[in-house]
This record gives sequence, C-alpha cells and structure tokens, in this order.
Amino acid sequence: MRNHLTTGGLGKDLSAVVNAFVEPIFKELVELDLLKEISEVDHVCYRVPDVASYEEFKRAFSPLGLLLSEAFINGRPIACYKLHTPIKTSIGLEIGVVELPAPREGVAYPEGFEHIEIVTGADLQVLLKRYPTLSFNLQNYSAASNREVSLKLKSGVVKFHERSLEEVILEEKAAIKKRPEKWIAVLDFDDTLLDSRQPFLMAIHKALEKYLGKSIPFKAIEEKARPTFPEFFANFGILGAEAFESVIEFFKLEWPFVMNACSVPLGIPSLLSCLVSEGVDIHVWTARDEDTVKTSLKTFGISQFVKSIHAFDGRSVGKPTPSDRLRSICSEGRTILVGDSQADCLGASSLGAKFLQALWAHEGAIGAPNEALCSSPLVALSKMMAVYQSNQDKS
Repeated sequence: MRNHLTTGGLGKDLSAVVNAFVEPIFKELVELDLLKEISEVDHVCYRVPDVASYEEFKRAFSPLGLLLSEAFINGRPIACYKLHTPIKTSIGLEIGVVELPAPREGVAYPEGFEHIEIVTGADLQVLLKRYPTLSFNLQNYSAASNREVSLKLKSGVVKFHERSLEEVILEEKAAIKKRPEKWIAVLDFDDTLLDSRQPFLMAIHKALEKYLGKSIPFKAIEEKARPTFPEFFANFGILGAEAFESVIEFFKLEWPFVMNACSVPLGIPSLLSCLVSEGVDIHVWTARDEDTVKTSLKTFGISQFVKSIHAFDGRSVGKPTPSDRLRSICSEGRTILVGDSQADCLGASSLGAKFLQALWAHEGAIGAPNEALCSSPLVALSKMMAVYQSNQDKS
C-alpha cells in the first residue's frame, strides 16, 4: 500500500507518513533475518505521476532540506533532499534523505512512496552468498558508481547499496569540477525561458504610444511584431539608435506592470537545475534589453542558474548576429542554443552551436529539422544531455 503526502502539510506529516511506509518493510526484513544487514537507512523514494506534481513537490521539499542534487538520470530529472531534521524510525536508525524522481516521458507512475534504499554492512557479494534462496534483482549489480541489488517485498521494494547516495553525489560533483572543458547552454529568453508573448506586446504597445504621442490599435502591434527591437520599431517608422533607446526606456517603465502576467513554462526550473548540476554554464541571449531580463529572472526565481546575459543595448546589431562577447564564451562542439525563432536558429549556426527549437510557449515553423523540435523543456533537456554526453565520450 502506498502512502501519500500533500504538499500543503508536508512539514507536519512527513515523518508519520514515512514511518507508516517503512514499518511493514522493516517487519518483513526481520522475518527474513535481513535487518541485521542494515548499517544505514539511506533514503526513501517518493514517486509522482506528472511533471506538474514533481515541480510542486520540489517547492514543498525545499524548506525542509538541502537540495543535494537535481540530475538527469535514466531519462528524467531526479531531485534528492537532505532533510534538516532526519526522520527517526522504530529500528533506531534515521532516514536523512528523500529522493524525488520525475516521471519518464510517456510513463505514468502512481503517486506515493515506492522503495527504501539502505547501505549494507557488508559487500553485496557477501550478502548474496548469505541469502541464496532470496530472489534478488541483479539488474544494477554491475553499476559503475554504486552497484545495487534489490528485493521486492509485499510492503515495498528494498534496494541494497555499499555506499550512501550523498557520498556518490559528492563524488560525481567532484568529477564534474575536474572536467577539462565546459559545456555551454545558450537559452533564448522570451517564449523559451518565459512564456511572455502577450505581456511583451502589451508593454511595447504602451511604449510606442508614449514615444509617438498617439493611440495605436493593439491589433497593429500584433500584426507588425518582429523578433528584434530594430525590426519592430522600423515597422512604426522609428529608426536610429537614439530613437531605439528612447522607446526601450519607455518599455522598461511599462514592463513591471505586465510582468506578472508571464509564467515560467512547466519543466524550465528542472531543466536549468539539471544543467547546472551537470556543470553546464547557462547564458541567456535575448533580443530585448538586459534590465527587464534581469528583473524577470529574479522575480520568477531562476536568476541563480544564469551565468551571463547577452541583450540588445540599443546600438549593437543584436539577433541574429552574436556579440563578440558571446562568441568568446561559446565553443563549437560544446555549445547548444535553445530558442523559438529563426533569429535563434541563425545565431546558433553563426556560433557553431547545436540548435534546438522550443515549442512549449508557441509553435512556429522556422525550418528546423524534426530532431531539433522540442515539445517541452524536459524533452529539450533529454536532447541536450545526449549531445553533451556524446561529445564528452569523444573527447
């Protein structure tokens, strides 16, 4: 039987619900004479049915513990939290870590606690010899980093390891730091990191009306919209760097009034967190100004993932031509650019970067090949990690 948590009462109910799950497992381990093999109850695993639930539980667990890692493993993100207050169990051992996997693409999981993982006091080979009649699953017995055997009981699954999850995570982080070359991700802002099309047009609408001193139908704004400020402004007869800067200043004043109508697409926080966990440097490339990007990243809680911002300053060429500063950061074969527009696609080509098209905020045909199309941030993450790891294997 699965034991369910609610995000609203997580801090209050976690210990009781975890104990309700592990008690029957411990009872079965006693009956099998396996309890004596446990030197540490390493962690419990809580399954969720969809990405929305995964993001919701991440937010709920965040105040209860330290995020040890959020990494892309076996086709989906997995977040691991080290609890500030470990859970005491009836056998005298504490549970200090909760594992929260996102569901794999296209795979549904029932919600609830699924398994516990323990650290044994003996080599796994010794454990197998001691209990030759038990039906251990040996699928991950030869795993490189922390081999595993598991046992399916009536009350749940028990996985046996020789080292703790925290120890393995720290080891993997140390290995990433020693990597000789950085992996680079360049991400577009509007309609990639932020679902912002309508709020953006609303702010531009007010800015243009103020600059031109006349009323403009919003439909005209929608019809004449272009990916970059210079193209956009030119459609209203506004030309030259000084004029651009004046309109952009009006835009900056209007943006705070519409910004909260934007939203972070489902899966973006996990995409960013997983990339950073893998040692990827994230840079934002945008056709808008830097000030409103900084404000938005901070407001929506994703600024901590971003290494640098490359924005239109009113005078530079902007998209689709990358600045010299951005070129100096990127390296062919190690860079992936994710965006939604033709300008992003052309910019990727100019940088010698792999291009992936973000389709989650809106769909638009820009001639990108099918393998570049990403229906969600987690699909993009999967494709990004496949490219990075492939290039890492070649180096």
